[in-house]
Amino acid sequence: MSLLGIFSHTFTFLFAGKTISVNDPHMFDCKVAQSFDYDQVFWVKTLLSLIALPVAEPLGASFKGLAYFSSEVRERHNKIQKHSMPLI
Repeated sequence: MSLLGIFSHTFTFLFAGKTISVNDPHMFDCKVAQSFDYDQVFWVKTLLSLIALPVAEPLGASFKGLAYFSSEVRERHNKIQKHSMPLI
């Protein structure tokens, strides 16, 4: 798990985040899956996420912004954005 992953867990859990796995880097072949199991000790995980959110969210956002300076991260982001359907 990356450093960014540690700080973004609270937000991801609270807002039902998903994980995107790119199977073939040359074609847009990916798998989208739920990041967490919400069937086990849901209320405990939710409470801990709410407690950690005020500290973890600013740190996670900062690390995510720094990660965007990597050309590999920008390339992956552009590929996902290019092949994603707009929400509106």
